[in-house]
Amino acid sequence: MEKINALILAGGGGQRLGGVTKADLTIAGKSFLDQILLDLLALGVEDERIVVSGPAHLAQTSHLRSRVMFALEAPPAGGPAAGIVAALRALPRPQEAKFTFITACDAPYSARALPLLRQHWDEEVDATCARTEEYTNYLLGWYNTESLLAAIAQRSEHHHMSVRRLVAELRVRPVQVDSTHGYDVDTWHQYRQLKTTAPASPPAEPLPHEPPAPDAPPVQG
Repeated sequence: MEKINALILAGGGGQRLGGVTKADLTIAGKSFLDQILLDLLALGVEDERIVVSGPAHLAQTSHLRSRVMFALEAPPAGGPAAGIVAALRALPRPQEAKFTFITACDAPYSARALPLLRQHWDEEVDATCARTEEYTNYLLGWYNTESLLAAIAQRSEHHHMSVRRLVAELRVRPVQVDSTHGYDVDTWHQYRQLKTTAPASPPAEPLPHEPPAPDAPPVQG
């Protein structure tokens, strides 16, 4: 597959989980973070272009810590937009990859949505983002790197900014994804529900070099 950046946001405080770090939750014997990393690597994403933006302890607890990079926004707890900025800055030359895949560690099977998001991207849009029911998730998306960097450059401050606001000027195409791939965990009830519906199937096969042409019209983010 072509060279891409992959950013995993893991800086959430997990307030509704009593302060538990979502990246450390487990599913099918793996932490949420490691499940995402394993799926990205299985899809063919180069490990040197994967960045986890989150608390420092993840660089010690992840079983795949030696294969990827870690970053943390400064000051910490700055929100998802600041996490994206910190992760991109950790990459030596992020612009060398035409695309940047973004996800959050509270959705352990989210990397499996990458092939579908990639398939529906074309030059008419800046990004394709997951849509489940009536909600477009800008934290699960396939972004044109140049467009994403331009959106970041337009803002002088990124702390405590939502990703929706960060990418508000980008042309975003919502893509309906598998409900399990887009399922994120914010509460213990949601965690128990996910464990009862966890997919038994392996991740998608490595991506081909060129995606087929999409057929859905873009919408303004």
